[in-house]
Amino acid sequence: MKKIGIIGAGNMGGGIAQKTAQEGLSVILVDTKPEFVESGKYLQDQDPLAEKTAKIIAGKAPLALRFANQIMDEGFKLPVSEAVKLELVHLNEIFSTADALTGLSSVGKGKPTFVGK
Repeated sequence: MKKIGIIGAGNMGGGIAQKTAQEGLSVILVDTKPEFVESGKYLQDQDPLAEKTAKIIAGKAPLALRFANQIMDEGFKLPVSEAVKLELVHLNEIFSTADALTGLSSVGKGKPTFVGK
């Protein structure tokens, strides 16, 4: 492994990103809150693809990203089999949002505008 992507630049994600970078791996750090990513901007500067990836992910549905962050934070503490079950439990929440409908309805029609609902 030469590169790791971390979604969530809060205390845990930021710490993991910092340690990973110190170990010499390239880090892609993303978060729905730009100020969190900016505080770890030195990590992105290691890899030009990281900033591009962060911008792409930042344009995704904020609720889905928040759910993904939550699932990863909770799932990190669980065995893989339980983490997968946790993810499946939250799928209905993710796909029942207005943003999910917006994203699915925009396929082939242009970039969707997410409103966080």
